[in-house]
Amino acid sequence: MSLPFGAQAAHYQAFKGMVFQPGLADNLDALIRVLEQGDQYPELLAEARKMRAMPERLEFDFNRMCIGPYRLTVPPYESVYRSGKSVLNSHHTVNVHAFYQQLGLTIEPRFNEPADYIGNELEFLYCVSALTSEHRHAGNADVAGELEALAQQFLTEHLGAWCGDFTDKLMEHAREPFWRHYGAALNHYVQSQMIH
Repeated sequence: MSLPFGAQAAHYQAFKGMVFQPGLADNLDALIRVLEQGDQYPELLAEARKMRAMPERLEFDFNRMCIGPYRLTVPPYESVYRSGKSVLNSHHTVNVHAFYQQLGLTIEPRFNEPADYIGNELEFLYCVSALTSEHRHAGNADVAGELEALAQQFLTEHLGAWCGDFTDKLMEHAREPFWRHYGAALNHYVQSQMIH
């Protein structure tokens, strides 16, 4: 399988798809294809293959933990973890949105989620990675370098600062083993992309 914007962008896109539409078989297939390209997350790959025939179970479990209608056991929002008050739309949300604006990105209104939703943050990193790849291939090393620096800043100031808390809760509250392996893989991947 070809990864048109490289492995980094493909990983971000595959991880993102599972939190935007976890019951969509196409998203599960995309995750499987990306995981098959490497050998980093064999447990997640095995669970993804098992769930291929029943992706609606993944959606049910994810919604139970992260969407509601009852109390969220695993809130998927940066501001909840970083504000210390379990509130939505804090200054962290505003700061995340400012990063998106640097690339002219806006939040897709039909998803009805704030800027600091886990899926939006992964989407941003996918976009930055894809643009970086395009500029590298076009010979624009300076622009690619600036984009890589932007991604590192975002990881340090935002997703990398709270992803571990989110994935710990995901692994603790998941009923489907897939989500435990997804949480471990997502946190490992995000941390591995950070320059410490």
